[in-house]
Amino acid sequence: MIKAFVLSAVFLVAGLGLLAGCGKAPDGPKRYELAGTVHYDGKPLESGRITFVPDSSAGNEGPAGYGLVSHGTFDTRMLGGKGAVSGPIQVLITGYPPQPPEGQEVRPPLFEDHVIKFEISPDQDHKNLHFDIELKPRKRGP
Repeated sequence: MIKAFVLSAVFLVAGLGLLAGCGKAPDGPKRYELAGTVHYDGKPLESGRITFVPDSSAGNEGPAGYGLVSHGTFDTRMLGGKGAVSGPIQVLITGYPPQPPEGQEVRPPLFEDHVIKFEISPDQDHKNLHFDIELKPRKRGP
């Protein structure tokens, strides 16, 4: 009886040890947290999403990073965001009105995705990666 108890305790401790180690393995390349402001047509973008995609045309690869834009600011450390990998990056910005139009449940985008290219150097001070982005409305058609 004592032998069975000791054996059960050993398995329990071993199982807890395995569970404690879960999730600690790195999930791919190093990510860098980004924060900043987004203005559209001279005003803070009330609501949107910012996505940081490795620029494959420049030879960069890896997982995308993202964050939510709220009241003109974003921070990949907040609201379930993910940081970006280093190297050439394409930044896609989508903006939404704060509320859906009356009678609709879905908020249509305010504009087509804006794409900006930049590079995150592995040598940068990654504790202070702050970007201020100014978007201008695009002219439609000829």
